[in-house]
Parts: sequence; structure tokens; C-alpha cells
Amino acid sequence: MAKKRTIGNYLGFRWLITPTIIKILHVLGLIILNLGMLGSFIVGLIVLIAGSTQVDLEGSIKILAIVGFVIVSFIMFFLVNILWRMACENVILFFSIHEMISGIERTTGDLEGKAAEPEEGDEEED
Repeated sequence: MAKKRTIGNYLGFRWLITPTIIKILHVLGLIILNLGMLGSFIVGLIVLIAGSTQVDLEGSIKILAIVGFVIVSFIMFFLVNILWRMACENVILFFSIHEMISGIERTTGDLEGKAAEPEEGDEEED
């Protein structure tokens, strides 16, 4: 059951806004991370190609370095995206646990100070 989005629930911390913010930050983070990695890939490739002409690397070593750079870039692309997703999921997980515990508390009521009383049909047998 979704909580009503009222100012009372907002001020009483019964309606949490952080999970929504984390979902928005996840998308923005993906965009920023992927554009940053694409930019660093292009700059690194340019530096690698331009720098190898000055160092005068042999053709096979130059090709090996470029292929290695491309492979490492793709691995980092997937690794960074997965790690960013896991970080966002962990934050949302804490808020999901809070919502589940709050739901349990609402359905069971306040049990503090109350002993579990047996029902009429649950008498102990000796």
C-alpha cells in the first residue's frame, strides 16, 4: 500500500523522498559517468596514437597498445556502470527495509509492553 503524499506524512517522515531522489541521481550519474568515460576514451586514444608517433613504437606494439586500451576501456565501462547501479541499489535497500519494518509495525500494532496472550482455543495441555 502506497503512503499518501501529504505534508503531514512528509513532516512526520512517514513518506520518504530519498528513494525517488536516488532513482533520479542514478540516471543522471549514468549519463555523467558514461559521457566522462567516452571523453576519456577518446582523449586517451588520441594521446596514445599521437604519443606513439613521437616515441616511434613499432607497428605491432602500437596496435597491441591500442587494442589493449580499447579492451580495458570496455571493461571499465561495464564495471563502472555495474558498481554505480549496486551503490544506488544499496541505498534504496535501506529505505525498503524501513518501509517493510514500518508496514509490519502498522499491521501488528504496538506490541511494546504487551505479553502474548493465548487465545481461547490455545490452552496448554499437561
